[in-house]
Amino acid sequence: MQLGFEAGANVPTAVVAVHLLGAVVFFGVAAVSATDGSIAGVAVNALIGVLLLVLGVAAARITARR
Repeated sequence: MQLGFEAGANVPTAVVAVHLLGAVVFFGVAAVSATDGSIAGVAVNALIGVLLLVLGVAAARITARR
């Protein structure tokens, strides 16, 4: 699968890694919301996590072009 940048020890990979770390935090919050039974909390936090991942790939592609 082509992401639009080279993975390795470079700035675009670091950008994706930072966004992935943020997404993991929101997926964790979604898991805690799931244990509390809050369906809306799960949906919102999981959506934020997915959007952070997409944003990270987009930002890495932009960074790779510069």
